[in-house]
Amino acid sequence: MVEIDRLGNMVLGGYAHLVMADGRYDGINAGTKKRIARWISDGGTLVTAGRASNWAESLCFAATESDCKAESMRSGEADTHSRAHGQFPYDRTQQEVDDTKV
Repeated sequence: MVEIDRLGNMVLGGYAHLVMADGRYDGINAGTKKRIARWISDGGTLVTAGRASNWAESLCFAATESDCKAESMRSGEADTHSRAHGQFPYDRTQQEVDDTKV
């Protein structure tokens, strides 16, 4: 377990999973958010609950900072190439999962 104020100093490469329980994550700075997004892109698994899930949806996987800003201005538009929720393979309903089991 790591306190939120120490998250920015962690070397995430040594971990396969990051679990974020319900809580307030608005104190995480942009640099740490970028590091977490890069870690996910490199194969890390982010597991969230409650408000942490809302926070995770704010992560940007776009190539440039300007692309991230443009993305955040498109409210309500789903972009599965750059939004966190589009990156997760388990972002499916339970029915979809059950239908794949034959």
